[in-house]
Amino acid sequence: MFYPDIKPHISPSAFAQWHRQRSAFIRSYFKGEKTPETAAMRDGKKVHALIEGGLLDATHRFEHHEQELVIELPNQVKVLGYPDSYSTAKDGVASFVDYKTGEENHWTREELASDLKMLCTAWLVWKTTGEPALVNGYIEWIPMEWDGKERVPVEDGEHKIFDVVYSSESLMDFEKTLIRTIDEINAEYPKFLESTDGFISPEDCAEYAQLELQKKEIEEKQKAIKERLQEQMQFGGVNTYQSDFGTFYITEKKTYEYPTTLRVDYKDMGLVLEDAEAISAAASAAKKNYELEAEPKSVTKSVGFRAKKEKK
Repeated sequence: MFYPDIKPHISPSAFAQWHRQRSAFIRSYFKGEKTPETAAMRDGKKVHALIEGGLLDATHRFEHHEQELVIELPNQVKVLGYPDSYSTAKDGVASFVDYKTGEENHWTREELASDLKMLCTAWLVWKTTGEPALVNGYIEWIPMEWDGKERVPVEDGEHKIFDVVYSSESLMDFEKTLIRTIDEINAEYPKFLESTDGFISPEDCAEYAQLELQKKEIEEKQKAIKERLQEQMQFGGVNTYQSDFGTFYITEKKTYEYPTTLRVDYKDMGLVLEDAEAISAAASAAKKNYELEAEPKSVTKSVGFRAKKEKK
């Protein structure tokens, strides 16, 4: 079996990757291909070191920092993870935080609520801290900027905080999902060992990749032309232009920052936007967790393609 014979433990990252990026899991774990260090990984290490050294303040920082947590499941497979920071349970509540960095924040409450790596980490913290009634999970996003040499935290930059609450009942159920996932991986491993790529046509691969490259080149040319046309239309005060080839028109995309106290009317009850978004996030998480356990109504397969990055 892959677990625990080949790999003695499963990590939150591996668990999430199996469910969200199975091809990447196979490359990383079955094939043993090492993922090269990315700029985001380097930024993360830098920020962690600054927080540990007291040179960068974090909104959420608990008493335990980057400690190895290991819990053995009934099937003798260990779950191993390193929360950035977590607390001892107090009054039936434990907490942990995962620091994220970047020039732009892409996290939302809905994304956090259904994030499997955070869910698995919450389970580890829950088991380690004595299975408290609740576990609070936080994402703390720390903005970065280029200083001419490297990316560094923005001085006095606003940290964005996203939170989710895991109940003891949900984490107890998650243990069954962990065991079922390990069974799925172990069932897939012999199939991987017996698989062959001898039937795949290199010519088809080359032709598809070439067409993909041509498509990107065409899209880049179209983008440049659209920008010129937009300037021409705006300069002439024209919102719609009927050409011999079709109609060109100016579109608008508006973004808003909504107050969390905005009232949301639903049936015979009223909520503020913050509560409605929390319910939406919880519903999204419930659907994602259900998908981990239930059999799909149908499965449709297709071929995806990711172009190889050119070496700089």
